[in-house]
Amino acid sequence: MELTLAREDFINQYPPSNFLSKKDLQSLWSPEGFNLYVHIPYCHKKCEFCYYKAVEIGDEPVPDEYVQALLREMELYSGNPFIRSKKTSAVYFGGGTPTKLTGSQINKLMAKVKECFNLASDYELCFEARPGLETDEEKLRLLREHNLRRLSLGLQSMDDEVLSVNGRNHSVSDFTKAFELAKKVKIPSINIDIMSGMAGQSLDSWMDTVEKVIELHPENITIYKLEAYLNIIMFKKLRSKDIKLISNEEEADYVKQGFKTILHSGYLAVTNFSFSINEAHNHVHRKMVWAGEDLLGIGASARSCINDVLFQNEINIEHYTKRILKDGELPIMRAYDFSPREAMIQRIVFGLKSMNYETQPFYDEFGVDVMTIFGNELRRLQEMRFVQITDTHIMLTFEGMVYADDIVRLFYLPHQQKSHMSHVFRG
Repeated sequence: MELTLAREDFINQYPPSNFLSKKDLQSLWSPEGFNLYVHIPYCHKKCEFCYYKAVEIGDEPVPDEYVQALLREMELYSGNPFIRSKKTSAVYFGGGTPTKLTGSQINKLMAKVKECFNLASDYELCFEARPGLETDEEKLRLLREHNLRRLSLGLQSMDDEVLSVNGRNHSVSDFTKAFELAKKVKIPSINIDIMSGMAGQSLDSWMDTVEKVIELHPENITIYKLEAYLNIIMFKKLRSKDIKLISNEEEADYVKQGFKTILHSGYLAVTNFSFSINEAHNHVHRKMVWAGEDLLGIGASARSCINDVLFQNEINIEHYTKRILKDGELPIMRAYDFSPREAMIQRIVFGLKSMNYETQPFYDEFGVDVMTIFGNELRRLQEMRFVQITDTHIMLTFEGMVYADDIVRLFYLPHQQKSHMSHVFRG
């Protein structure tokens, strides 16, 4: 464009008024999406590989004081006009073991969720569950009455010996009973978590688990790798060599065989670690948060991300409840404000982990093509055959899927690229 120097047309708005149109009126009062997470940091018995905040309570219910703190925290946020203006896409109860909540506690929490937040008509309610005595038919029916759409069952392995070695507090028969109850009460979407690289897990045991889960035909299958972080119970056994783990290379071979078997059975890879029978059963909470929607975490140690500011609640349960119930304040203990560049990195990282990343939303949000910002990195990954790039999408290849959590570090800022939680090296 050539400049015309005439001192004409005083500018007091951009873009110019002639770009306004009626077609964009629908965006004027449309509320932005928002997702709620509620953390229940209590378990019957803590698994030896678990690195999340969780307290063992055996057969006891979740303490009422903690539930009261959750209710009050929701009330504190409900007074925020920014929060009230949001439309809630999904409500996720995680832990810990959310099904340790009693029926009465569930009723109170769900009533408060509906009172304090603007729920979308089709919002997804999801509960994590242990295949144990607390996940009984009565509780599952109650959750269905609250419109539970997704139940996530932590199986980990179909081998009782492997479960025992890794400190799991359920048996295969416990899982089978819980799964059958979930089907009986007609929960629309059941997810089964399984774990690769567990102590004592052979290739035969791993593939037997994969094949038996496929036979059950749940709507979703999620695969996590056992990570031996230094804060887990299992660390002492690893240090004393009472147990050992297979190498990273062996674990990757296990996962490749498992992934191929699941894909060949007809499942769709919806992330680099999870599979659904079709896109309709994709996990709404994860999908929307990964796409950049705001996340509000309620509960001790819960993390949130609002307006590209990441923040976390008090980790210590006593400190959490005191700040809410006695001090009457939000229990936030630390935060991190994203730079514009880091917001872009967040979108491309989780866009790639979602397997088939549509690039137009990146342009809509940031006003620049993703290839302009990350073209060098993406072309390098394409040369290494980890991604395929088209005019509209960036897709992970099978190898890209297996190593997604490694290759996305290419987009990190230099000082972040080697940042890992401390864990035991597998060799």
